[in-house]
Amino acid sequence: MDFVVGEAIQGEFVRGDHIQLDLHRGPYRTSSAYMSAQLSILLHDIATLSLSFDPRDHKQAEEMHIIHTKLLAVLPLLFSSTDAETTCIYHDDLSLSNILVSSSGEISGIVDWEVIIAAPAWEAFQIPSFLDICPEDRIADALSPSELEDEEAVQDHYNLVQDYEITQLRAFFLEEMGRENPWWLETYEQESTRRDVLVAIANAGNDMYQNRIKGWLDSLLEGRIPRMTLSQSLNEDD
Repeated sequence: MDFVVGEAIQGEFVRGDHIQLDLHRGPYRTSSAYMSAQLSILLHDIATLSLSFDPRDHKQAEEMHIIHTKLLAVLPLLFSSTDAETTCIYHDDLSLSNILVSSSGEISGIVDWEVIIAAPAWEAFQIPSFLDICPEDRIADALSPSELEDEEAVQDHYNLVQDYEITQLRAFFLEEMGRENPWWLETYEQESTRRDVLVAIANAGNDMYQNRIKGWLDSLLEGRIPRMTLSQSLNEDD
């Protein structure tokens, strides 16, 4: 059976009226073409909000337009290459509920492939979502008999144990990827800025994050290294 890469069906390309937009949907030869499509969707959302009768939507559109303008200036700095790039099928929701495991502990399948994309390596080479948690290095103490009777204490203990185990598994995953595919690890470690441009686009309409996004983009435009990645900044309050 032959497989051919077709148009992108990632969430933002088909959500709401986005599916009706006249834009380049792939396959993408370059990251600049891919990012141009992403910004076209953002610009459409800004225009839609601008037509609203609600003044709050107008304010939201103004803030999003500022972010869009900054993104337009950042893109040539990060996505200037016109050379064809390597892409790979990217599953952006490898959560525990989407990984099927047999009774013997072997992976038997991965589900939820309906909204995927052939993404450039800088986007696709990421930590699987089930490993993408705030690191937890504390080892949970054993529960006392009275705590075992407390449903909330048992749940908190379970969560702490799980987070600790996932933290250890994440470290092993990165070590293993470094052994099996050094290019993957190098790309993952070096491409956080380009991945964060997608984070900026995805959160441009969130008024809780707009100032942080603008500040992060200003740092890039001024040639400064941001104090932390945008992803870290947006997750600071979690």
